[in-house]
Amino acid sequence: MDLCARSIFVPWLLLLLMVQLLLFCSGAITPKIHVGITQKIHVTIQNYLEGHQDLTIHCKSKNDDLGAKLVKYMDTYEFNFSLKLFGGTLFFCSFQWPGVCHRVDIYDQDRDQGNCKQCIYKIHENGPFRYAPNNNTYIRFPWKPDGC
Repeated sequence: MDLCARSIFVPWLLLLLMVQLLLFCSGAITPKIHVGITQKIHVTIQNYLEGHQDLTIHCKSKNDDLGAKLVKYMDTYEFNFSLKLFGGTLFFCSFQWPGVCHRVDIYDQDRDQGNCKQCIYKIHENGPFRYAPNNNTYIRFPWKPDGC
């Protein structure tokens, strides 16, 4: 690149980077960085309701609504996402079966980062149980008190 082209290119590149930084800081854009910087999370949810009941699962985050899924007894529902670079990733789900509706934070980056990269849940009437590979057990999480 000759000197003249370089003297035009560098200021334009700096201007472009400054505009993107301003848009990011203002919240107008949210970067999606997937090049080895952010960690990928895989969530598996298994229906273990007594009475072999069907389970409707609806998961979402602030920016992504994954829609409602009907999960038969002993079947699974799975999804993946990338963590936000600066923290704050939160996915929450509602769980419905006849006459019942509960909610839980299925992944909270502040709570779960480092504890589950492969988050495996078994859904029972008394709460979701997440597999803890360090001690080969399941840990029960309480339902949110406000229901759905």
